[in-house]
Amino acid sequence: RASVRGASPMYAADDADDDGHRTAFRIAEKKYKLHREQTFRTDAKGRRRGRLARLVTRPVDLDDVVDLRDASSSSALVRRVSDDDGVTEYFTMPETHPGCVLVPNALDLDAQREWLRAAATTMHEPPARTNHGAARGSFSGLWDAAATGDRWLRDREAREGRSEGIEGSAGMEKETDAWETLDPPPTKGDPRCATSASHLLRKLRWATVGAPYDWTARRYDLSAPRRDAPDFVLTRCRELARLAGHPAFAGDAGLVNYYRSGDALAGHVDDAERDLAKPIVSLSLGCAAIFLLGGETRETAPTAVLLRSGDAVVLAGESRRRYHGVPRIFARAEGTRDGAGVEILGAPREVSDPACWPEEPLVARWAAETRVNVSVRDIA
Repeated sequence: RASVRGASPMYAADDADDDGHRTAFRIAEKKYKLHREQTFRTDAKGRRRGRLARLVTRPVDLDDVVDLRDASSSSALVRRVSDDDGVTEYFTMPETHPGCVLVPNALDLDAQREWLRAAATTMHEPPARTNHGAARGSFSGLWDAAATGDRWLRDREAREGRSEGIEGSAGMEKETDAWETLDPPPTKGDPRCATSASHLLRKLRWATVGAPYDWTARRYDLSAPRRDAPDFVLTRCRELARLAGHPAFAGDAGLVNYYRSGDALAGHVDDAERDLAKPIVSLSLGCAAIFLLGGETRETAPTAVLLRSGDAVVLAGESRRRYHGVPRIFARAEGTRDGAGVEILGAPREVSDPACWPEEPLVARWAAETRVNVSVRDIA
């Protein structure tokens, strides 16, 4: 299992192995990662002027990327048709990645909005654990604190002390006790800036679903408090698992990963579960991304797949034991086009433009800069 690179040093991938050898998987990661280059202002003779111009995104070659909207983009794709569970079309790659099922448009627009709203506002709330827990402890009300005029997280000791004094709180602070307003607000360079709700929301990288994983003991903590997945998430994940040939899928644990431009998920194998024959069901929302699916070692060159909002990946069978990762997120502001040079990659406007989603303008603005991946698995 892994999480978004940068959230914790244990997840970072080295540029090369200990002997200096760069693997095929790492080469692919470097190929697709985001590179921003500094440009310089020049005069009429091409000489550099003193002031720097803006950063620009280096173009990336997507010719070899499998596009689920274009079945002809890869000879490895096998198109299949189903009338079950609301899926009309899906793809497998039996020759190269047996057990992998790719489902374009697995979530319709209404479902994408429902999932994004939940990921933004509630799925990271306690008792779910997040990447903030080690440094900041547990706190609630992050979305509301960021959305209703910026507020700042109270000192951890002060919050825990207040929790003990609240009758029936069971050690969980109320939203009104977790946050405070600072007047005047901290300015750049003040360490308190790192405790603002907007900053903490931008730095949110993962939240647990169901039983949390104990990295020290290398096992799931079945006795810990948990936030289970919403019913609509479990229902869809079970339908997709059934489509992939796993009708008994329960989906009792998982992760919500939050990516922003420049984030990446290092190549890894999800091997924490007892039975690796059981699938992992993942759904992608918001910004588009490159998904790499490799082999049993990093020496195997991976297949790159373009995932858009609403697409699903089911890893089962042999593919469950293979390296995979996400080297690139595409925000629309970057201006990167798909392999055909037609579509500007990013979150679809229907979920990221307040004019198209006036009921949830704040969630739409957040989705314009965020990729969410909800992954659910069996741990029994």
